[in-house]
Amino acid sequence: MNTTKLNPHISNLSFHYACYACILLFSFIPLFFNLPYRIHLDLPYEGAYRMYIGQMPFKDFGIPFGYGFFIIPTAFFHLFGPHLTSLLYAQAFLNMVSCLALLSILTSLHCRRAVVFLSVFVYCLSYIFIYFWPWHTHTAYTYGLVAIAFLLKLREDTSQGKTLMLTTFAAFFSFLSLFTKQDYGGLNLAFCGILLSLKAYYARKWWPMASFAIAYSTFGLAFIFPLLKHDFGYWFNHGQAPHTARLHKSDFLNELFMSADWEKFYLLIIGCVVIWQLSENRKYLKEKSSVLLLLLCLGMIVEAIITKVTSRMSTGTTTYYHAFAVAYLLHSVGDKLKIHQLSHLLPILVLVMLWWSPMYWKYASRMFQIGQSQIPRKAKESSQQFGWEVSEFKSLQKVKIPTATIEGIRRLKKMEMLEKAKKLNVMNMSELTSLPYELGYVPLKKVPLWYDLGVAIFPKQVTEICGKIAKEEYDLFLFEVVPSLDNFYPEEVRTCLQNHYQLKDIFLAPRKEEDSIIEVYTRK
Repeated sequence: MNTTKLNPHISNLSFHYACYACILLFSFIPLFFNLPYRIHLDLPYEGAYRMYIGQMPFKDFGIPFGYGFFIIPTAFFHLFGPHLTSLLYAQAFLNMVSCLALLSILTSLHCRRAVVFLSVFVYCLSYIFIYFWPWHTHTAYTYGLVAIAFLLKLREDTSQGKTLMLTTFAAFFSFLSLFTKQDYGGLNLAFCGILLSLKAYYARKWWPMASFAIAYSTFGLAFIFPLLKHDFGYWFNHGQAPHTARLHKSDFLNELFMSADWEKFYLLIIGCVVIWQLSENRKYLKEKSSVLLLLLCLGMIVEAIITKVTSRMSTGTTTYYHAFAVAYLLHSVGDKLKIHQLSHLLPILVLVMLWWSPMYWKYASRMFQIGQSQIPRKAKESSQQFGWEVSEFKSLQKVKIPTATIEGIRRLKKMEMLEKAKKLNVMNMSELTSLPYELGYVPLKKVPLWYDLGVAIFPKQVTEICGKIAKEEYDLFLFEVVPSLDNFYPEEVRTCLQNHYQLKDIFLAPRKEEDSIIEVYTRK
């Protein structure tokens, strides 16, 4: 009997095409659905919109990190218009870039095509599927991954010209990572340094390190020097005054010893594999590709542990390390699993789907109207449920927001003062940052990009805003109240508004916490 027909081998070319199909599928899935407005979507829209109309970070508005986060969304605003759908396109592009960087990295490390495919599949299902909308941690991580991909293209026989080009590109994207999110960028810079040191040790060539350092410094000066006269140090100096220091060594210890379960599990398994490999092959640590893959895997695990602490609200969004752990473990096992055979690959794919089923089941259960459990559960303490729907507003196409929010925006558009919106001083301290486009006013300059007290706005700015309220300098002021969060919008500003302005309207904010409202104030 011919066993090949019963258990066919999958060609490398088939795995190659399967990788690209997987990347395209997971990157473009969000474009086919109407999605609910999610928290923090106001941030990428506001930053990209301001840059789209010609305002510059630090000069015209303050942010506690660099503007690398807004570069791609701004480009897509220019291509498709300042709409939330443009952010969907931008994130689809970023997801593809992230996946292609992973594909390039694993290919450079000589992983077998079957291993590359499974790693990409895990990466898409565990990490890419989280990100329908742009977020700065994902963008910073993607830039850093691209930098690593360029560095891993370096070979001992690479020409000087190509080495210079690769190190320059790597330095550019590594700096962009820092200029998007300091913690991710700093860790990526350290990792690039370690990677270059190891490659220099193997090749006995140290000048690529110097090339990378010079290029990185040059890009840093080019981006930062023009901003120094615009209080760059005040805004960017994260964790120092006036920013609220939010980190303590106990935070890292608590994360390591009371959480990070998957990360520690992988460290255990990888440690066992390394011991096994050394017992079988004393020269294991001299195998460059295996050592680099091991280093990369450990680096991603450590980065995930650290950034869970340094980046707020990052829990559940640092799952990128799973793909690298899977790649290393499958690469170490070698041909023993025979994953290039269809009868072996299919069960593994099914098990991976089961492993990451929460990622897609919550969407599939709604789409196919799978019934709710009949087991009695404690009801959530919540206000009445409001309907969510797609509105007629161009900037909010394909995005569901509460019906009450839509009605509130309609009332805003009917206000007589907005007939001359371009001349109005409108202070929008809410999550509806697409209102400048919808209402026709220009966002004010010399204000923070968002208003989380101690993170993006500080007592100095609160005092300035209250002073302008007392002088009635604002024609219209929108203030969002989020009772479940402490000073997400400064309560002191609301008190000033209540003392000097009249409350004209109230409507629901675009949040799942249905006690959140947007108050509309005008002069008395």
